[in-house]
Formats: sequence, structure tokens, C-alpha cells
Amino acid sequence: MNPVVNYMNMTDLNLTQEEQFILACLRSEFSGSGEADFAAFNYESFDWNRVYQKSLQWRIAPLLYKIIEKRTAPKSPLTKGDTGGCYPLIKGDQGGCQKPNIPKDFIEKIKPGYLITRVANDAIYKDLAEISGVFNKAGIKFILLKGGHLAKYRHGDN
Repeated sequence: MNPVVNYMNMTDLNLTQEEQFILACLRSEFSGSGEADFAAFNYESFDWNRVYQKSLQWRIAPLLYKIIEKRTAPKSPLTKGDTGGCYPLIKGDQGGCQKPNIPKDFIEKIKPGYLITRVANDAIYKDLAEISGVFNKAGIKFILLKGGHLAKYRHGDN
């Protein structure tokens, strides 16, 4: 019999803190986990290049950017005080970002992949709308199971 692994306790999986961060981001998107998942991380000790490389390796870099961007406040680099150009991860952290959580250079590195994916998805949505219109006009019923439909309605990409 295989031992049961408690996936909520990521230390059982022998993941780096950077990998745990990525998984916490994904869990927050798909299971609605809360801010407590992010409070335990020591962001200053992160190897942000490792986060970037793992997100590329796991092919989730555009999604990781979207999750981080959605959870940040404010959505532009802070200019008040000496913040180091940080992006606070936890929504509602309006305290001038005293402690940088996500470095600006990491955000700038990961964002282009998201923008490229967004442009490609916009083209797919346009084609999907055209095909949908043709099917509807012809009285053909169809069901969208994944892909553009999932991205648009589950992840909020318009």
C-alpha cells in the first residue's frame, strides 16, 4: 500500500521554497486558498531567478504572472519612500510596501511571456467567436470543453 502524502504540507514533497511559492500561487488561483499561505515565506531569501526558471520549466510562467498581478496592490511600482521598487504580494498591504516581497526586476522579466500569451489568446478568442457565430447561424449546437473557453471564463482573461 502506498503511503498517503499530505499535499497541503509541502515539506513532505522536498520542494524548494521557490517551488512552494509557485504551488501556493497556483493553489490560490484554483482552490481559493488565503493569505496565510503567503505569510510564511521569507521573500528576501528567494532566488527569484529560480522562480522564473521553474515557472518556465513547468510552463506556467504566464499564469504565474497573472496570479501575482491579480494579488498585488497597487498594480504599478510604488514611488512612495524607499521601497526598492517592490510589488507587495498580499492584497490590502497598502503600508507603503515597507518590506519588498516581489522584486520589480522579476515582474519585468516574467511579464512579456504573459503579454505574448494574451495576444495569442485574443486571436484565438476572435476565431472562436467567428466559428461560434457560424455554428449558431447554421443551428449547430456545440460544447466548448477546454482551451479558450476555459481561459476566458475560469481565469478571467478577456
